[in-house]
Amino acid sequence: MLFFVLKHYTNITQTKKLTHLKKNKMAKMKRNIGDYVSGKIGNVVFVQMKGKSYVRSAPHRTNIAWSESQIYHRHKLSNVAKMWRNINSEEMKHIWKLASNDLSNYAWFVKKNINAFSISGELIDPMLIQVVDGKLTNPLFKITNAFLNSKFNIEWINDPNIKKKRLNDHLMIMTYYNNNFTSMSDTNIKRSDLTAEINKPMPDAITQLGHVYFFFASTDNCNYSPSIHFEISY
Repeated sequence: MLFFVLKHYTNITQTKKLTHLKKNKMAKMKRNIGDYVSGKIGNVVFVQMKGKSYVRSAPHRTNIAWSESQIYHRHKLSNVAKMWRNINSEEMKHIWKLASNDLSNYAWFVKKNINAFSISGELIDPMLIQVVDGKLTNPLFKITNAFLNSKFNIEWINDPNIKKKRLNDHLMIMTYYNNNFTSMSDTNIKRSDLTAEINKPMPDAITQLGHVYFFFASTDNCNYSPSIHFEISY
């Protein structure tokens, strides 16, 4: 495979037509060099995005010290990356890929969540985290009976103009505590049910609150709504 890539790389300017983008920092290839070629060769990096092949120059590293703002940004980015690894699964990759707009699933996740962290890299508040993104709309949610027993009720009001097939969307849930996320769980409750009884999540050691994220998924799991966060008191 490496010989194949090297052979085509040496003749790239003669055999492939490139459309230059972003002032020649990246070029889109009119024809792919084989299937899913990626990686670095010399000063050239091959990448795959949205099923298309791109070639760009490798980043040039210098000994110039980073500015204070760059250091802060790296702290934030490092912690977003840790959070991505925390929730990462094939299912989550699929969801964030569906939501992304010409970006990778990871890049879109970073864009949606980097502002949940302070300049020092600490999580500001779990309510700022978006565990899932998507193009479906959410209803108006309301938590009731949150102080009773080990369960709470969540109710919602659907848009009166919602399409009939959307009423079959099912309610999904994730929880957060002690810097970890639970796997997403299907409640088997439909959007048309308008209410659900949910077990209280484990309280977070720092906030002493339960953190729950709700969202809807289509029956074919090809469409999702953005997650909505709720705090549960004990």
